[in-house]
Amino acid sequence: MANSATLSTRGLTPLKLTSEVIDFWYPGWNHSNFFDYTTSPTPEQLAAEPAFPQDWIHRWFMQGVTLDPLVTEKFGPAWDELVHNEQLREKFVADMEATIDGTLAAILFFDQFPRHLHRGKAAAFQSDPFALKISKDALFKGYYDRTCRAKQFFLLMPHTHSEKMEDGQRALEIIMNQRAMLPQDSPSYQIASMSVKSYQEHLDILKKFGRYPHRNGCLGRQSTEEEVSFLEGGGARFGQ
Repeated sequence: MANSATLSTRGLTPLKLTSEVIDFWYPGWNHSNFFDYTTSPTPEQLAAEPAFPQDWIHRWFMQGVTLDPLVTEKFGPAWDELVHNEQLREKFVADMEATIDGTLAAILFFDQFPRHLHRGKAAAFQSDPFALKISKDALFKGYYDRTCRAKQFFLLMPHTHSEKMEDGQRALEIIMNQRAMLPQDSPSYQIASMSVKSYQEHLDILKKFGRYPHRNGCLGRQSTEEEVSFLEGGGARFGQ
């Protein structure tokens, strides 16, 4: 990965940002649970992958708002700098996309982190288009097909955050096809099933409303009566 660009924020380079994002999001990772394949793995290889460590699950799905200040302190200034400097962002992304880990870090940075940095605000979704493009590039380059489930889990996620049905449908099809090849008692099958459930929930909302109603308020969109009823009745807000 070339270091052709540097942020004013802590002198971060693409390589250093990649390392910091990965270490933050996958605490205590090692080569037994965070690795790449030289070629597309067989179903047997995928089935043999270990379950996600509990501290990863806790960080991703249970910490919620308590993770917000940690993300803000460590990555907030860098996110602001890259989101608002197109030329610098393009250089950074180009360098990071040279590797699977760099691509993953860029997706996490533009897709997951703003949801912690700007929870409940329009800026939470501001860098979604960047993350989606990088995710699509990862599929085109074959990155998704040559890495472990721990990386695949987030490489694909920007597709389901998109409000375009075709993006969510593509993600669901990929996951369902992959799950169909796995033994039902394998950790990988359970992980895939978790993704299928989440992706289907997102798609069901898009099919019904054509958008995610929980975003309407912060994006200045007028909610329909049906959307208001959905939200007031406990409809999914996905943490926002």
